[in-house]
Amino acid sequence: MPMSHNINYQEPSAGPVAHYLNRLSQGSHKSTLYRLDKVARYLSDGRDNAFSFAWPTLDKSSAVNIQSWLWHTYQPTTIDHILFAVRGVIKQTWRLGLITEEEYYDVRQGLDNTLKSKSGQRPNNILTNRNIHKLFNCCATLHTRSARRNEAMLAMLYGANMAPTEVLSLHIEDYDFQNSRINIPDSHTPRTIYLNADVQEILKSWLLHRGTGAGPLLCPVLKNDTVQIRLLSYQSLTNICTRLSKAAKIPAFKPRDLNKTHRQHLQDRQNSTLEIPRP
Repeated sequence: MPMSHNINYQEPSAGPVAHYLNRLSQGSHKSTLYRLDKVARYLSDGRDNAFSFAWPTLDKSSAVNIQSWLWHTYQPTTIDHILFAVRGVIKQTWRLGLITEEEYYDVRQGLDNTLKSKSGQRPNNILTNRNIHKLFNCCATLHTRSARRNEAMLAMLYGANMAPTEVLSLHIEDYDFQNSRINIPDSHTPRTIYLNADVQEILKSWLLHRGTGAGPLLCPVLKNDTVQIRLLSYQSLTNICTRLSKAAKIPAFKPRDLNKTHRQHLQDRQNSTLEIPRP
């Protein structure tokens, strides 16, 4: 197995594999390179190793191909270890500017989805930062009550990382205006979410149209743009996401995908908070 001990892991010219290894402990380099070598040799018909393989050329179809090969060749634990290493290299490929953000998430979906669908779970659908921008911009350009409600929904699901069931169960009294926080009324694990300035601004804009009377925080808005103070159903939340995806001309997504996207974006950017795109 080829491995260089003299490579300078800090040099950008060293490539994404070296940058990824630099983030790992020295003791894990050998096993990680061994796994990456397997993938590189498979994709190049034996011509390349982990260092010489052109990782920026890896696309979604190649990622799906890797999944299929691994599934028919190795045990689940080995598959997990190999995919973990490949994901790490692809992230470094993106951070080095060798692929775009959209290309990065396309490859990630290819790496993540196949095995999960075999187990009966719905594949992850991580939205790109560009598509998140499109969603918020789509709401911001409309001057209607439904647009303000939809923007508030996006802000809570993506900006505040609230679960869809939490968003639907919220009442106006759960929102502490003065302290900029929301108290989640869960009977098992109650929690408090502190809102950043972007989420606060969006919620205040929605409440100007909804009013501050008792009742659910998010409510249905009729076709005549009238707010009805009653609970939204989960199906209604899903339908709103479908309409927004069509209006913004992005792939369809579900409410819970915004939570997954929030967590993935935080991990990718290594931040503790996310800024909501504003026009």
